[in-house]
Amino acid sequence: MLDVLRPFRRVPSQPARLPHRILKPLTLLTVSSLLMLPAITPVQATETAPMVTDPGPAGSFSWEGYNWQKRFWGGAPQFNGSYSATNVSDPDANGHVTLTLTNPTGTAPVGAEFQSTREGFGYGTYSTTVEKNLALQQKEVVWGCLFTYDPAATPGYNEIDLCEASAWGGGAAYGESWPVTQGHGYWFDATKPPGQGNNTITFGITNDSVLTHRMVWEPRKITFETFAGEGYSGRLLKRTVLEGSTVPVPAKEAIHFNLWVTGGGGGKPTAVKPEKVVIRDFSFTPASSTAPLRTDNNADVLARDTSGAFWRYSGDGTGGWLGRTQIGTGWQGYTSILTPGDFDGSGHPDVLARDSSGALWLYPGNDTKELDSRVQVGSGWNGFTDLTAPGDFNGDGNVDVMARDKSGALWLYPGNGNGRWKPRVKIGSGWQGFSAIFGPGDFNGDSNVDVMARDKYGALWLYPGNGNGRWKPRVKIGSGWQGFDIIFGPGDFNGDSNVDVMARDKSGALWLYPGNGTGRWLSPVNVGTGWHIMNSIS
Repeated sequence: MLDVLRPFRRVPSQPARLPHRILKPLTLLTVSSLLMLPAITPVQATETAPMVTDPGPAGSFSWEGYNWQKRFWGGAPQFNGSYSATNVSDPDANGHVTLTLTNPTGTAPVGAEFQSTREGFGYGTYSTTVEKNLALQQKEVVWGCLFTYDPAATPGYNEIDLCEASAWGGGAAYGESWPVTQGHGYWFDATKPPGQGNNTITFGITNDSVLTHRMVWEPRKITFETFAGEGYSGRLLKRTVLEGSTVPVPAKEAIHFNLWVTGGGGGKPTAVKPEKVVIRDFSFTPASSTAPLRTDNNADVLARDTSGAFWRYSGDGTGGWLGRTQIGTGWQGYTSILTPGDFDGSGHPDVLARDSSGALWLYPGNDTKELDSRVQVGSGWNGFTDLTAPGDFNGDGNVDVMARDKSGALWLYPGNGNGRWKPRVKIGSGWQGFSAIFGPGDFNGDSNVDVMARDKYGALWLYPGNGNGRWKPRVKIGSGWQGFDIIFGPGDFNGDSNVDVMARDKSGALWLYPGNGTGRWLSPVNVGTGWHIMNSIS
């Protein structure tokens, strides 16, 4: 069987099929269900354990320990937008679920789909056993075997396809003849056509009536396997291992199964005959590697999404990600979130957060890289238009905070090393002209922490610290930075011993700008997409 590093199919009429697998009705159902769940307030902002046994909100039926919703709304990817919940059976006496593609009039086929109501499965092992002889599948039909999908995780939507099968219309519309093939793969940019926005291996079908599929999703790696028969003792038909920085990072993906008709590639989509698939089982085993304990010293990124959930994105020490862990909910009440370093002297990095009343709260870190109960360390901080955590700016061995007031004055609030403050010091004026101020650490390699600021024209300025709470002359280190809506310093993210800068552009892409250790840049690297759902990143 021939392996193809990129899918051979070319379906110009179907470029948008992937982003539209979930439409508003289920999204509204999920949101309304989640509103009934108790939230962990910021006071209790501790680790949210992996939801190993969480079945998700109630849906159309329960199956294999999870709740599932039958699709009753229309839309993509079915070429005519027609779906019916009656085309998805309830589990039968054997625990099997049947998807049926119907065509009651002979000219208007009706698709079938169901999905988990739970969102957020993440790293682990997924498997399913299905009854379907792919040798008999019509060329216009797409069997969307188990796949993950998150409509908010643009541009790839966290779509991982364990066992998709189709001929995509057969190719006659392009003067070609495409056979039905199976695929193992994932999408990282669905705005691009097949072959450019995905990483997929296709392989030939057999006439086996039962197939078992398994995938293991790990940081920067996915392993796919397809076996003949039920279980893993049958003939291994295909094993695929895909690795690299484009492998999706867990988000709020749901599990989907669907059976539908494509209008691209040729064939007669209106005239397809009824077709079905029986899904015998589904299982998911979370990866033990997602446990809360973290003992590495890699730079991480903290981000709050639009729902108020607070996430830690763990860096792998080489410029990539290990995954993310939710460390709190209810953080939407904070107007500024800082990562100052070890503010209380415990030896662990902490978080500072300002609420809408102006109170400043310390969330102490601990030896698992999580957060302990908060402690108030200030009030009246709502008079400041910008807060930043530069590190130890005055050279006393304790991390500090800077604050810009409404007049443009910049103030240094030195930490005392025990979670409190020394008297503040005015260290600048005229800073109201900057739209972003942040502390990258020691960017120019002189062993003193620095500050960066972007002006209204998009120029980026380095304000080198002198190690004693004052400044050396500023240096312009970039232009065109107005295209970014969030800029921050993660520390040494790529592991080369030099501090770096990250910036999110307006499309939601996250970029790493590696520092060279002497106040200049190495080439930028894209380290993520879909970050537009975050309203605070540090």
